[in-house]
Amino acid sequence: MDFVEKFGLTVDEIRELTSIAENAVDADPAVLARTILDHVSPATSQRIRRALVASSFKTLSEAGYMSVVQLSRDSPEEFQAPEELLKQILVNPAMHRSVATWCLYFALRDCSDNFQLNHCPSPTEEGQLTGMLQGEICAQCKVWRKRAAGPLDRLDTTLTLKRIDLSILEGEQETGGDFGLVLEFDEKGNRSPTAGESVDSRIVPLIFQAKRYVRPRADVSQRHNVRGYQYDLLSQNPCLSAYIFYENGTGRIDTPVPPLIKPVSKVSLPPSRTMVFEGSLDLPTYFLRALYDESFAAGASSPAEALRMIYGSAHAGQLATLAVISNSATAGERYTSELADFREEIRTLQDTEHYEDPLTN
Repeated sequence: MDFVEKFGLTVDEIRELTSIAENAVDADPAVLARTILDHVSPATSQRIRRALVASSFKTLSEAGYMSVVQLSRDSPEEFQAPEELLKQILVNPAMHRSVATWCLYFALRDCSDNFQLNHCPSPTEEGQLTGMLQGEICAQCKVWRKRAAGPLDRLDTTLTLKRIDLSILEGEQETGGDFGLVLEFDEKGNRSPTAGESVDSRIVPLIFQAKRYVRPRADVSQRHNVRGYQYDLLSQNPCLSAYIFYENGTGRIDTPVPPLIKPVSKVSLPPSRTMVFEGSLDLPTYFLRALYDESFAAGASSPAEALRMIYGSAHAGQLATLAVISNSATAGERYTSELADFREEIRTLQDTEHYEDPLTN
């Protein structure tokens, strides 16, 4: 087995991409974004570190796994610092079993930093903020896809965010903060993972309810006059559902924290005002954990099942947007086609005696 077969990259690619990632991590905006969160909520930063370490044991290659073990053994005090894990292990694409998910992680880091510093300070409506967030994810996926073009092209893979046109459901989309997202990554053809881990495809449907807040609490008591509490709808979904919190108020906030994601299961009952920094994770860590941890996020066997999981409890017009992040160039077309078929399934269900049309309720 030659070097490229073993690591999926050439020596020059490893050096170049590691340098690019190091520069991204050390860039002034990235340092500022991390510093703000460390200052406001050190406990959240440590929770992110622990979750990232746990996810790493599934996302890293054999070389990466051994490096984490050695770092934790030889320098336990450094291993406790998120900065050290980031700079010594995660920046190196050879430490990961998938170049595409390495790109995804750093694309989401840059997206989170840009969104936090550029879009959160000024008062903005939730739906607009979600659009900005998705726009940042899309842009950064393109940036990191271009940076890793060599190894990605060698594996005939990519990194994209595709928005799905929900007008295909023939219903009026609401302007609330709900949105759906599917992570779909196929690692076949990549180098071997850590011993005991299988290499195959993973499809993870997710639902988010976006909330603006001013620290430390966010209001999650909203109730629809027909469908009831948003919390109840979110908790009934067969896919992982969460609140995504944007620190954004009626006046300018000069040092907002990054967008934080809190699973519905972490919200205390009855739903009223929840502490944002309790049980929440940042964007890149949450997505990485959802993609690799089956005990954290339920997966789907196909795009059709992913859509059924997303719309299993959601009102068809409830989701303002639906997007797919994938390492497949054809993901957008496939999900658009599946959604068209799903609309036909809804029409068929309308003929049954006990079916209530979600477009009219």
